[in-house]
Amino acid sequence: MLKFISLLMALFCFSCSSGKLEKTEDDACVTVDLVGYLESGKDNELSLSTLIDSLEYVPLQTPDDLPVDILLMVRMTNDNIYVLDRQQRLFRFDRQGHFQNLIGARGEGPTEYISAVDFEVDETKEAVYIFDIYRKKVKAYRMSGAFWKDIPVPEGVESIALVDDSCFIGYRPWYRAGDETDQCMFFGESAGEVGTISFGWKGRAREMKVDLFRMPDFSQLSSASRFRMPFESAIYALSQDYEVSKDVEFELGNHLLPIEVSMNNELYNKHLDAPYVFELKANRFEDFVYMSFFYQKKNRRVVYDISTGKFYTVFVGREPKGIDNDLDGGSTFWPLWFTKDKLIGVLPDDALEMKELMEYDNPVLQIGY
Repeated sequence: MLKFISLLMALFCFSCSSGKLEKTEDDACVTVDLVGYLESGKDNELSLSTLIDSLEYVPLQTPDDLPVDILLMVRMTNDNIYVLDRQQRLFRFDRQGHFQNLIGARGEGPTEYISAVDFEVDETKEAVYIFDIYRKKVKAYRMSGAFWKDIPVPEGVESIALVDDSCFIGYRPWYRAGDETDQCMFFGESAGEVGTISFGWKGRAREMKVDLFRMPDFSQLSSASRFRMPFESAIYALSQDYEVSKDVEFELGNHLLPIEVSMNNELYNKHLDAPYVFELKANRFEDFVYMSFFYQKKNRRVVYDISTGKFYTVFVGREPKGIDNDLDGGSTFWPLWFTKDKLIGVLPDDALEMKELMEYDNPVLQIGY
């Protein structure tokens, strides 16, 4: 296994109640050999039954004057489906897809949000949290859609997620922290810090100009207790005791994007044709890892089977493949969101008639279990 990651960062764990910092290791870390995939050209055909056992179709039905735009994000609970669309509207549906209400509203008023970069749901508190990047606040709403309260965010935090019913996690980048370390800060509803995970930065931080801004990926934190840091080729797991360990590591070798290129807009654009992996995003679904990245100007979406070591390409540039739907013989499955135990896709427009659905049923979620 290549060791470049260990040279780039120090990994710590902490107790949310005590703030104690300790170094951790995890021998169970999965290694994904992207070098072998990119250089061998070998690929395999993937069927949906390899990933899931059943597939459900849920039309998202809204009033005629409130159509859902392109979906940006989906969250599912036992009773509800929440979706954020391109117009920054947050919808709540029941599990059958019947519209319930909008959560809050976009605007500049004191109870409104300016830009929802992410959201989380805590149904035990009947609360929905919208993270407003411009105001650097968490806007808390009731499930009815009514405003509840503002939750202040610690100084320097640029991205936020809900960890559990008492803790949030916030990302404070090295140039905000002031000591050349990226930090994940844990705080409560009073914004008081209760613990910090420090990631030793990449060296020569003071010599670099930051032109491109990257965020951590907290999208799997609430459902699968996993997250990914910016500029890192790894997925990290967070235990119930708030211990952090490396869960998946991506072996990139010479395809690793140099830090000085990734952080400078001019250098970044000049190297788009180079054989580097750009903007790697990844999620883990049981024994599979789903990756999306750019390689020589083409977006690739790839599924890796941990148990067999096989790679399955489901999308390359303008050559979409998707996943063959051998479960019900329906439309090709396009995986867009992952939770710990679900795959979520959106049924293509041209497949509505196949499922005896009408245009007003659109969008239709494909939910795999």
